[in-house]
Amino acid sequence: MISHLCLCTQVNLLDDHLVDVLLDSAASGWNTVEREGISISHPARFILVGSGNPEEGELRPQLLDRFGMHAQVSEGCVCIG
Repeated sequence: MISHLCLCTQVNLLDDHLVDVLLDSAASGWNTVEREGISISHPARFILVGSGNPEEGELRPQLLDRFGMHAQVSEGCVCIG
């Protein structure tokens, strides 16, 4: 059962390293945090929710595959696909 949301605003502007970490965690179901020689792994079962402005940069295809729904918002119209 998935009971957590991971909200990423401006997901299309994320650094490649952060995108890789998100994708690895989503695929494996585990997240590893490493800092100052300490490493801790914990379960990472989440639904990825993202927002972004396509005029500011393209979304990596690897990330686009992780979203189950796409909504395009423009003046007076919301298109869901």
